[in-house]
Amino acid sequence: MARKMMKNANTVLSTPDTSAFGAIPENSQAQSFIAAVVGQVDEWYFVKGIEGCERAKQAVSCVIKVQVDDTVLVYCSADRSVAYIACVLGREQRDEAVLTLPGGVELSSQAGNLSIHAKAIDLKAGVQVSVTSPKIDVTAFESEIKILKMRAWFDVLEAQAVHAKFAFQNLTTSAGRLLQRVRESFRWVDEVDETRAGRVRVKVEGAYQVQSRHATIHATGVVKIDGEKIDLG
Repeated sequence: MARKMMKNANTVLSTPDTSAFGAIPENSQAQSFIAAVVGQVDEWYFVKGIEGCERAKQAVSCVIKVQVDDTVLVYCSADRSVAYIACVLGREQRDEAVLTLPGGVELSSQAGNLSIHAKAIDLKAGVQVSVTSPKIDVTAFESEIKILKMRAWFDVLEAQAVHAKFAFQNLTTSAGRLLQRVRESFRWVDEVDETRAGRVRVKVEGAYQVQSRHATIHATGVVKIDGEKIDLG
């Protein structure tokens, strides 16, 4: 990109080629002015307070997005054919601002809140990323997490899902009390299914059926079978 050095008594400015404004006159000098922004159409900002200059574009180096009613610093060529807003000097709403970066990325700050608007965000850290907040909300259509080792601590954990699928090579669960309530339950165990308990009690409202090739019931004490009718054999 061609550059032309322009000087005056107070300014040394390197200005890029601005074909959108037209050719820069030879031996022109850049002049700076303080102006007020009174309107905007597309990328043009209409300014007030500069004789012979009614509109200007936001300079690439001006990362704070210009708004109507802002007080800005404008650099103009001597014939006013080229004008750029170099920076925002002041505005009434000082608790809000938008930083614009090439590619359409915006960082918005309003009343202490920060918002990042971008097509994609890639966050990389060589050692650690720490996030501390009283509340964290995450909303996504699809999520994928790959972690080699993970530890988590919860006082209360609640989860809801329409469909859930888990696959473990080994699963160990330790709980003080386990309560489960399901409408239907099916289990398939390829090899051994063993239960060790101090006491086991099974209550079935309907039929209770046990089928096996061989069955053994062993008790060191009393074995009691009670029913209205008992069929053996």
